[in-house]
Amino acid sequence: RVPGGYRACPVGVIAANSRLDLLLTRTARERVATCRQTPSTTEVAEWLVEDFFGEEVKRARWLAAVRPWLEEADEKKIRLPEKYRGDFERGLETLGELATLYAAIARSLGKDDVAEACRMTRPCLVYGVHPDIVQLAGLRMRNLGRARCRILFRDKGIRDVHDLAAADPRRLAGPHVPLQMAAQWVEQARAMVESQERARASPEPGQAMDEFLMEFGVDSAILAEGAGAVPAAATGGGGE
Repeated sequence: RVPGGYRACPVGVIAANSRLDLLLTRTARERVATCRQTPSTTEVAEWLVEDFFGEEVKRARWLAAVRPWLEEADEKKIRLPEKYRGDFERGLETLGELATLYAAIARSLGKDDVAEACRMTRPCLVYGVHPDIVQLAGLRMRNLGRARCRILFRDKGIRDVHDLAAADPRRLAGPHVPLQMAAQWVEQARAMVESQERARASPEPGQAMDEFLMEFGVDSAILAEGAGAVPAAATGGGGE
């Protein structure tokens, strides 16, 4: 209450600006408010599935698919919860948007560690990876899928675009990475780094960074503050 009426609380503002159901927003607030420790990205993903899908059978199918998806399991071994792959991918995007909402709510409640776990869950869901290779998967380079991201990270020590730009393509090449492909990644990474540096030096860095994202098609998650600082409970290994 304020003089002359009422004003929205922080979560109320988020709900008013969201196109999601208000009951879902309330459920999200309760999830975050009652969370007593930093959740893993898998735990957050399970929250999202349980809260979003009202039909029990559909919820169970999505839970069964999302868990191995986030563990970087072979896609051929995952039983999709939808008939078509495209529907599965769109569902992941929707859940990713919901994760962003949960992050905003957590931040409004002063739970920054929960907010970071929720924020990181969006790219993990979209790309089907652990948090440690989001920086690579979010580059969205041609032929750089989840399995090759894991190879670069695990076997070559490549963690982000700067590592990739500084790498010798011959060192990255191997049984699953042809030399020409590695050279293309390195060349594109160098162009990205140069563009990022120009954007940061620009008089209008925000607009310049937006132009950078549009030019290269990368995920804004790799530029977000704290993108590399994932809570310990949210990290994991993962296979190819």
